Amino acid sequence: MHCSICGSDNTEITYKGKIRNGAPGKMTDESISMYRCENCFTIWHECFSADNELYQTDDYRESIGEMVTLQEFYSKHDAEILDKLNYTGTEVYRDKLFMDIGCGGGGLADFIRTVASEAILIEPNANFAGQLRKKGYKVFAYADDALEEYENKIELIISFDVIEHVDNPQVFLSSIYKLLSPDGIAYIGTPTEYPVLRSLLGSEFDAFVFSTQHTWVFSREGLEYLARNCGFSAYSVSFYQRFGLGNLIAWLQTRQPKGEMIYEFITPTLQSHYKSEMARDGTAEYLVLKLSK
Repeated sequence: MHCSICGSDNTEITYKGKIRNGAPGKMTDESISMYRCENCFTIWHECFSADNELYQTDDYRESIGEMVTLQEFYSKHDAEILDKLNYTGTEVYRDKLFMDIGCGGGGLADFIRTVASEAILIEPNANFAGQLRKKGYKVFAYADDALEEYENKIELIISFDVIEHVDNPQVFLSSIYKLLSPDGIAYIGTPTEYPVLRSLLGSEFDAFVFSTQHTWVFSREGLEYLARNCGFSAYSVSFYQRFGLGNLIAWLQTRQPKGEMIYEFITPTLQSHYKSEMARDGTAEYLVLKLSK
């Protein structure tokens, strides 16, 4: 088995068992091998490939327990917008030709379009795309569909929680390279392997964090390798801890995903210190790759 990201043959099976197949509680019928590259530390499985048709219909959203109206999307995901603005900063959007790849219901774009010169959206779900066009957005199903009109023109690209789904991450980043203007910037966000919870809970947590829809679990090294290989001249990776200490404790207590549980002894100072230390130490559960040509 060789690594599809860096080509190394130094790989091992890091987990073999059932994995999540959609919303929490839904599992595969068979055991799945999760491979780990010891060179770039990417984790992946080969039993499933990204099915474009799945993302074009409502089947994917329904499989992860979500509804498919914009209002239902906003009620679930608007709370994540502040995190995304923290990843990029707010100063990067003004007067920019902006693109969100894998925008879902376009919640972030609704906030950004008031300061950006224009917001272009990439969303394969035909239902969401149609609703977003009615709101006045220009929408393409895939990034490559926008190349004819926008190659070398997009000044700011964001794509959060998408690259882990695609069949070929290098092709995905190459499309972003082609779309970016010469002085453009892109931000690509993706979950890590949750190394702390994996080390504390072992296979119990592995069966949750690994999923059929996420073909790839990236590391800093894997993302940097892709960035170099796609021709980006400048790139950097930052870590962010989205879930707080209450989430960690709840996992240890219940062995189940309980979200952000509230404990009286977790003060704002303790919470802030926990998150900042996880990010500083590189053990946080989210990575953001910043790219420019």
